[in-house]
Amino acid sequence: MLNVPQARENLVAHITVPDYTAWRARFDAAPQDGAPAGISGTTLFRNIDDDSLLVLVDAAGAEEARQWAHGGWKTTVPEQGQVGAPAFYLGVDADIALATEGPMNVLVRFQLSDYGTWHGLFQYMETSRVSGGVTNSRVFRNIHDGNDVLVLADIAGAQRARDWLIVDQLTGYPAATGVDKGTWRYITELPAGDGSQR
Repeated sequence: MLNVPQARENLVAHITVPDYTAWRARFDAAPQDGAPAGISGTTLFRNIDDDSLLVLVDAAGAEEARQWAHGGWKTTVPEQGQVGAPAFYLGVDADIALATEGPMNVLVRFQLSDYGTWHGLFQYMETSRVSGGVTNSRVFRNIHDGNDVLVLADIAGAQRARDWLIVDQLTGYPAATGVDKGTWRYITELPAGDGSQR
């Protein structure tokens, strides 16, 4: 898991855009150097099942992340064409996450060799994930590389999810598809006040 203050790809915005083509044109036209200080590495992932997107970025620290969530995101992520306000998730230090009781979220990134094979196995393992307290799993694919995948999920607790991962071996995916083991990040949704105010 990531040590958030020194982390990369530790902040994500979850947005919904019913007209992806129009929104994407605005996204591509945004200034490449428009991100606020301390924010870099903007990567866009598209949900395979609905109109939502994940925007994955690097934040230098928690304060930079919160400033981006407060409105700094609008310099690089078009507000026009979105439905509702974005939800923002911030990475949590593993030691803090494991000491925290109760529900959290997890973000997993996989680099695949064959998305179709991986997704079939991912669907097959749904019951196993639920038994480990991993629910509401949503798959997003990099808009430039369909074998670069993010999975956003709810977890009943960080320790329970880790125990399931060790026992049930989500790392069984590589054996079947040739992927890497994935990078797991505990994340938590920022309070509504840290998001966009309309």
